[in-house]
Amino acid sequence: MLYRAWEVPLSVERLDRPYVEPVRVEPPIGAVGYVRDHYGRVWASAHAQDIATLAEFDEAGCYNPERFDAGEYRIRYVFKLHPPIRYDGEHCHLNLLLADGHLPYLKVVIRIVDGGLVEVAPYPASMRVLKREDGVEIHGSSGMDEVLGVELLLKAEALSLLEGFVEEAEGLEASMAWANRLYRAQYLLVEGLRLTSMLLTLLSPDPPRSLPEIWEGEALCDSPISQLCSKSQEEAMGCEPRLQERCPGL
Repeated sequence: MLYRAWEVPLSVERLDRPYVEPVRVEPPIGAVGYVRDHYGRVWASAHAQDIATLAEFDEAGCYNPERFDAGEYRIRYVFKLHPPIRYDGEHCHLNLLLADGHLPYLKVVIRIVDGGLVEVAPYPASMRVLKREDGVEIHGSSGMDEVLGVELLLKAEALSLLEGFVEEAEGLEASMAWANRLYRAQYLLVEGLRLTSMLLTLLSPDPPRSLPEIWEGEALCDSPISQLCSKSQEEAMGCEPRLQERCPGL
């Protein structure tokens, strides 16, 4: 099974709290797309009973009764988000967490159509925001289990375009600006420490032999031949070849 799990309710029916609505799952050839909703119900064109025994709640994916061979598979998911929306009379604010427990995403592209965009703040902070005629594109990558998401500040009129759950708030523009300055400072600090640690590891020489080890070797190899030959072969192998040759049995 290949799947995408959500930490918020996944429902094909309207709920009275923030949720994600599955619209379409397009599986690879030979597989069946499915949704297991917040109540545990399975929505699939076939193999619903098998899927129910394997899939978790709030999960969408594809099921292959013959199992998937190793390789690359393309799956297309379409979801409609019904998120919490903060509103202060002048702006709307959305904070969308898209993934936090996942394999490395080597290439991430997030497209947002302009519906009154004022500010866009992606995370991780290494993501690049590119302005387009019809909105913005966010490009970048996300490491193993790295939080991936985007924070949006929108004009008040965008509220009519969103199907979410409105919460009253104050000073959204100022609070978002402050929060993102703090986040970027913390991110840069952590990245700086990580790079410094990697650099120090690369520059560190191999640790020298300890003095007791050096002295033991010198004492052994400076011993008279009669004493040297009485020691084990393993000990004598650390001395000069000419001494080893004079030891019978080595």
